[in-house]
Amino acid sequence: MFDYSFQRGDKHRTNHFGIANGHNITITNSVFDGDYNTGIGHGLGLQITGSSKITISNSLFRKWWKALTAFKTTHLTLSRNQFYDIRADGMALSGIDNLTIELNRFHTFRGGNSRDHRDMIQLMRTTNRGSSNIVIRDNVFDIGAGDYTQTIFMGKSGKNTSDPLLRHKNVLIENNVIYNAHMHGISVHGADNLSIRKNSIIRVRQPKGGKVSIPRINISYSTSVVIEQNVVSGINGYQNQKDWAVLNNVIVQDQSPSSPGYYDREFIYYATGAANGFHEYGVRPGSEVDRLKAGSTLVNNYPTRQ
Repeated sequence: MFDYSFQRGDKHRTNHFGIANGHNITITNSVFDGDYNTGIGHGLGLQITGSSKITISNSLFRKWWKALTAFKTTHLTLSRNQFYDIRADGMALSGIDNLTIELNRFHTFRGGNSRDHRDMIQLMRTTNRGSSNIVIRDNVFDIGAGDYTQTIFMGKSGKNTSDPLLRHKNVLIENNVIYNAHMHGISVHGADNLSIRKNSIIRVRQPKGGKVSIPRINISYSTSVVIEQNVVSGINGYQNQKDWAVLNNVIVQDQSPSSPGYYDREFIYYATGAANGFHEYGVRPGSEVDRLKAGSTLVNNYPTRQ
């Protein structure tokens, strides 16, 4: 149990637990328990810097400003963890080589009245370099009963991504499920050799009548791109580039019952939103999603049907 208790005067950017210049370290079956300041998460949970061969698995992160941050690290594995009640970022990472993020669950982030830039996963360039050999696979991202967030976001970070050192390389985003209400479902800028495959990116409505936006796949300034067999409301960035392949994606929407891809014809609603604490949309037999075998296989084995 890594337990933080808020004290008056604590800065929200203060880091409370860390691995610095470490090698071959595993933390598993643990809890990183933050605390509240005025009802929302406060402080940085676990920070990893200048390290190699680090594994964080089967652990829980809750009640933080930012839960897990990592910089200038190689061979980082983040597996089977749960992140919830986070105020800003679940993971904020920069300058990582050989990164695996798999089988995690992110849900019910709570920004409160803060103006934080919320991402479930954010890859940055704050270390003045990109990251490489990135796998983000088999994760569930769910707004649940919380506030909307950006989900998987690899933005420009204010850098000149024409510089080869600042570009992300060899990125695979595969078989994830996203239930969210922000346009940045999967957004990647400045990547070379990028594959986005078999993800289910589903718009859900913000609880309590809040802001609604529709999550999409947004790709810019990237090369050697494959986008295939995703279920999503839209794909931005494809303009017939010769080194892009965009194949067998199913475009879905919840705006017009008479138009193609309407949710009621594509999904079975096993659980929805705040009433259940999570979302669960199965694939309707005979739908276009079913015919093209598109989207994440995780929707076939979800909590209420295990």
